[in-house]
Amino acid sequence: IPGFGGAVEDPVLFHSLNSNSGGLDPSASMSPWLELPAADQAWAHAVSSRAELKEAFEDRAVTAIEADILMGSLASAIGACGVGRAALTPIMAHPPSRVSDLSFGDFLEACISDGRRHLKLDFKELAALQACAPLLAAQAPRLASNGQAVMLNADIVPGPGRRHRLCAVPAEEFFKVVLAHCPGIPLSLGWTVCTAACGSGYREADCQGMLAVYESYENRLDVPAGGVVFAVSLRLASRCFRRLAALLRATPRSQLLLWTGCGERSVPNGMVQRLHSEIRAEGLCERVGFDCKVASWKLQAVSNEATMCIGGVLNWLDLV
Repeated sequence: IPGFGGAVEDPVLFHSLNSNSGGLDPSASMSPWLELPAADQAWAHAVSSRAELKEAFEDRAVTAIEADILMGSLASAIGACGVGRAALTPIMAHPPSRVSDLSFGDFLEACISDGRRHLKLDFKELAALQACAPLLAAQAPRLASNGQAVMLNADIVPGPGRRHRLCAVPAEEFFKVVLAHCPGIPLSLGWTVCTAACGSGYREADCQGMLAVYESYENRLDVPAGGVVFAVSLRLASRCFRRLAALLRATPRSQLLLWTGCGERSVPNGMVQRLHSEIRAEGLCERVGFDCKVASWKLQAVSNEATMCIGGVLNWLDLV
């Protein structure tokens, strides 16, 4: 998508394997939320400022906006009160930044007024989710009227390279907030990972752990679930796709999103093509989407993988 993702040498791949894949039927749900849209979305990524939001609105190709939310300060408040005195509020920002010119409330209102894009809200800490969920719930009728699906995203289960660390948004606390304010809303659930981690990627235990916490949430719902996307690192998924395919088959109304992270090196085209082949072989084309940066040249791909390997070794040394 022009204007998003990496530089020219790192074109961004935004698609599912089947452009005719359909979404789930919104009319089947009794909740106020539209169900999970099709995996085939064109994403505007890490929209964390008024300028980036304006750019996303102006790009007609964009069908979904992803944005990170945490507790921080508005730049205007810092200007008025000084650094350290501005009140903390939910803002659109990606760690480590704690300052933005765009609050969550203004972001949400602008997206509803635009009315044409689905939203994926990536909560980087529990306090931000707790503050935003009531505001979001109040706008459910307007979002549904526009035909806008909303996905709540958080990394709620420890994963490759981070298995011995606590999650900033623990699964039980995440679901407690969802059940209190937005039951039935589509979810996008991930693992905390180091994308350069050594090893076999997502283990069977990682997938079973995610399945267990999601099924526990579903069993507590009094409205139909809106569907779930399992968000996974493309690099790590390339080592273990069959395990992730089994997770999809075990979870009705689920999808998989293969991503590259903010600041992560672009992935080799060959890695993407191998995953394409595996996805087709598993018959899951309509349930898998891509949101990743792909290296344009072989030399660049080799350099990137060498850098990621070094990062993996450093991560391993940090763990032992």
